[in-house]
Amino acid sequence: MGHYKVTLSEQERAELQGIAGKCTHAASKVINALILLNCDQAEGRAERPRTCDIAAMLCVSERKADRIMATTWSS
Repeated sequence: MGHYKVTLSEQERAELQGIAGKCTHAASKVINALILLNCDQAEGRAERPRTCDIAAMLCVSERKADRIMATTWSS
């Protein structure tokens, strides 16, 4: 898959952090939020980790991480 650039606004980042930090959401929704938070390339943020590193850290496939980035930013 191609490399997607994910740039979150402060509001989007706060919303995703809220999802990831609460125990009331489905596990898949929390994982998706964590994938997007780790891929964030907004100004002043550290260089984004490689997709394979994010996938290994979250115990998901690289394909899932790529799919989440692609569907989120192509809509």
